[in-house]
Amino acid sequence: DKIPVRLYVPHDAGPDWLVFYHGGGGVIGSIETADLFARYVAARTKLTLASVEYRLAPGYPHPAAIDDATAAFAALAPRVPAGKRLVVGGDSFGGFLTAHVERHARLAGRRQPDLQVLIYPLVDLTMRSHAYSLLRTIMSSAGNDELVDGNPCRIVGAGRTSRGHKSKPASVDELAVLTQEMPERLRLMV
Repeated sequence: DKIPVRLYVPHDAGPDWLVFYHGGGGVIGSIETADLFARYVAARTKLTLASVEYRLAPGYPHPAAIDDATAAFAALAPRVPAGKRLVVGGDSFGGFLTAHVERHARLAGRRQPDLQVLIYPLVDLTMRSHAYSLLRTIMSSAGNDELVDGNPCRIVGAGRTSRGHKSKPASVDELAVLTQEMPERLRLMV
C-alpha cells in the first residue's frame, strides 16, 4: 500500500526539508486537516515540507501509524541531498510519531533527522509535564474535564478495532524508552 504524502514547495524554497506528521490523537486528522498549517510553515521556513498521511485507529491497530510514519521517512530521506538539513516534526500524536521515526532510523542504521520539532508531543504518559498542566487548565476551563482526571491516551488503539482486530495500545514503557534514547541535540519542544 502507498502512503499519501503532500509536498509543499515554496517558490523561494531552499534545499532543506521538513517531514511533518499531523496530530489528532492517532484517531482523527489528515493531511487535509493539516493543510493550512503545512502551507504556513513551508512559506515561513522556506523548507520543502512533506506532509505525511498515516493510518488511524481504531480502523488500524497500533503500530500501523508508526509503520507508516517510519516507511514514509525512509522513502523521503534519500530525496534530501547529503549535507542538506532533514528535519522531522509533528504536533501532538505527530510528535509521538516523530520520536519513533528518529529512533527507528537510528536503530536501522539509516539517515537520521538533523532536528526533531516536537509540538506539544504525546510522549509523556505520566502527564506531569508543564505542557500537560497547561492543557489541563485549558480543557478544564472549556468544560472538558476528561483530561483533568483521566488519561487522554486511553483512546488510542485500545480494545477492538472496527474490523474486529485486537489492537495493542502504546505503553508507558515504550514512550519512556523514546524520550530517554532521544539525543538531546535533536529535541526542540514547542
